[in-house]
Amino acid sequence: MLDHAHRLAALVQSMLKERKASLSATMNVTITAHHPAASGDADQHSFTFRVRQGRRSVTQTVSVRTARVLAQELADRTALDAMMRAIAAAPAADYDTLVGTRYADT
Repeated sequence: MLDHAHRLAALVQSMLKERKASLSATMNVTITAHHPAASGDADQHSFTFRVRQGRRSVTQTVSVRTARVLAQELADRTALDAMMRAIAAAPAADYDTLVGTRYADT
């Protein structure tokens, strides 16, 4: 779990650095799916999302627990931040409504 959070944080930092280097490339993030944890642990429920920035596209997953941590820590107000905040704030009954939601840098 912690290793996944570190890899995801590294991806976020890498994409933020690329964004700052190329301000003309807007970051777009789309939630593509969500999956309950095999254990049934609500905090381990995961979301799959696609990040597009310029010509780069990356698909990644994040657990609800990790999204909550990142939502509190990220302060750049990017598309990725907005998605993390939406996941962290959503009640489990609303997870289906997040699939297909697109977030763009503002």
